Amino acid sequence: MTRLGKYALGAVVAVLLILFVRLLDYWVVTDQEKIVNTIQVMADGVAARDMDRVFAHVSPRFRLDKLDKAHFRDWAEPHIRNGDVSSIRVWVLPRGSWSVTAARRRSSSSLRPRRLGARRRVFSV
Repeated sequence: MTRLGKYALGAVVAVLLILFVRLLDYWVVTDQEKIVNTIQVMADGVAARDMDRVFAHVSPRFRLDKLDKAHFRDWAEPHIRNGDVSSIRVWVLPRGSWSVTAARRRSSSSLRPRRLGARRRVFSV
C-alpha cells in the first residue's frame, strides 16, 4: 500500500468515527434532553389551553409554597383558560439547575419559569 493509500484509509476511518459519534449523539437521549422535551410538552399544553397535557408530567408530590399539585392546578387553570397566561417560553436549562437520580429514576429541578401574558407582558412565576 502506498503512502497516499494509507492517508486515504486514515481519512476514511476518521470520517466514519465522526459519523458514528454524531449518530450516537442523535440516538441516545440524555436526561437533560428528556427534561427539556417534557417541559416543552407542558409549554405546548399551555399554548393549547390543555390542562391535562400541562399537568400530566407534574409529580403527585409537587409542592409550591403551600400548594400541592391539585391546588396548583386549581389556581393555574383559570389563568390559562382566560388567557392570562398564553404561552411559556422554554429556555435552555443551565447545568446545575437540575439533577437526576438514576437509581430512583427521579429528577428534580430549580427553575425560574416566566409566563407571557395576553398583553405580551412578561411575568416571573
